[in-house]
Amino acid sequence: MKQSYQQFELRYFPWAVFGILALAVCLSWLFLPRATVHAANDRLITIYHDGQAQVVSSSAATVGEVLQRAGVSVGAHDLVEPDPATKLAVSNFNINVYRAEPVTIIDGSARYHILTPLTGDRQIAEAAGLTIYDEDILTTSRIDDFVGQGTIGLLLTIKRSTPLKVVLYDKSLDMRTQATTVGGFLQEKNITLNPGDKLFPDASTPITAGMAVAVYRDGSQLVRQVAVPFVTRRIYDANQLLGYRQVQTPGVPGQRLVISETQTKNGRTVQVELQSVALSQPTDQVEVIGTKANTSIGDKGVAMNLAGISPGNYQYADYIISHESGWCATKWQGQWGGCPAYHGTPTSSYVGYGLCQATPGYKMQTAGTDWATNPITQLKWCTNYANAKYGGWYNAYLHWVVYHSW
Repeated sequence: MKQSYQQFELRYFPWAVFGILALAVCLSWLFLPRATVHAANDRLITIYHDGQAQVVSSSAATVGEVLQRAGVSVGAHDLVEPDPATKLAVSNFNINVYRAEPVTIIDGSARYHILTPLTGDRQIAEAAGLTIYDEDILTTSRIDDFVGQGTIGLLLTIKRSTPLKVVLYDKSLDMRTQATTVGGFLQEKNITLNPGDKLFPDASTPITAGMAVAVYRDGSQLVRQVAVPFVTRRIYDANQLLGYRQVQTPGVPGQRLVISETQTKNGRTVQVELQSVALSQPTDQVEVIGTKANTSIGDKGVAMNLAGISPGNYQYADYIISHESGWCATKWQGQWGGCPAYHGTPTSSYVGYGLCQATPGYKMQTAGTDWATNPITQLKWCTNYANAKYGGWYNAYLHWVVYHSW
């Protein structure tokens, strides 16, 4: 039987209304403004460049990718720290872009023009392919007289030292000096004439390039070349995770010439040092050490709080204890795997025990009678140890990263 138009309208009207309402909701969702949502793995990056600090949120994997996405161009002579290939491992990160500028180098009668972001005198000269000696004098200034100099930027002036052929007690050496006389050269190198020493030529003789200078004496002398240790300088980088340690500039020992001879004094034969002359200066070693925490402390923070460790030191204490015992209060030194049940403490004074591997373990009894099994008591002792020996957990962490012990 045919349905009437009125019956059809009553039957399908509710569905038509529902469809219209659904379409309206969809359209409103499409055109309503929405807040920008960043991916969960976005990092907050601060880029220091061209006298400004540009803050961006980025999910880029490397420093170079961040700069590209942020529209920060890097010239062929510019310097980026960290290196553009560096992977971003932390949520907050700093990037420095050092712009190259023109440098004019005056080396005697020679004149060079280079572009470099470097600021150190020796670094600039070496970037220009020049060999620099310890005795050379380098002076940097900014060019203010553009018309007179015909250029802008920095001016690096090199005052070269004079090469000499030196014989010290039959030891032939190539040396250099800024002195103008032989006597001035001896004073510059801390060479003192001992009784019985002879000098050629005379101390008042003017210095000329390539001339020979000799200090000698009768008899035989012992000549030794000894290494002068370099100094290690450390840079603490909050961009790098705890445990990161990288040698940025390898250290190079210096060299010193030590000359002695056998003499008899009071009936005894002894070695007497005649001269100690520096041949080359050591180069400092520069190391980068990370100080950025990479994980949540979680329940371990509760234990550290009960032991009186301040929250600012959680990350450093956690790093040391994690590496010493894996947070196992009953672990002996040298044990691997999980955390064993208490099975006694080692009696040897050479075996570490507990959270921070106190050696011997029974030293922790100063913190409480339950020291062998109570992690809170052990943490109190560990804190006292860190404060007494290193001045705090932070310094203890820095020592551990370098020496892998504390």
